[in-house]
Amino acid sequence: MSEKITELVIPDPVTNTEMLYSNKVYLSPQGNIPSHKKFISVKGYVLPVAFSDTIQRGKIGLSKVFR
Repeated sequence: MSEKITELVIPDPVTNTEMLYSNKVYLSPQGNIPSHKKFISVKGYVLPVAFSDTIQRGKIGLSKVFR
């Protein structure tokens, strides 16, 4: 079953080296996406999810490749 997330999110560049070279979408643990989610669709691409306290609520951390 698919869930739609309707909150507008703003891409934020990741600066942490470990995050920079991964293919993950980094989300805030305080956001509206449940922590059990493993994948998210961004612009038609299905990407793995990771949670980080360095990402602000309402933003998603993406590497330059995905921005």
